[in-house]
Amino acid sequence: MNGVLTRDFPYDIEKGIEPIYEELPGWQTDMTQFTSEDQFPKAFKDYIAFLEKELETPIKIISIGPDRAQTIVRK
Repeated sequence: MNGVLTRDFPYDIEKGIEPIYEELPGWQTDMTQFTSEDQFPKAFKDYIAFLEKELETPIKIISIGPDRAQTIVRK
């Protein structure tokens, strides 16, 4: 490839790829009984906001358990 940059793979292969790590605060909250995103801990809300920014797409549905009732559709 000789260091060619493309739209699908915009990295210089010869230089290698270096990962970028982000450390985010965690949460120790059992969310399985929550019925609204208003109940989410701040650290979880911040995590969702981080994902939306990095992925450049809104996250509209969050599952907090295996049951259908444990699915929260965000506003």
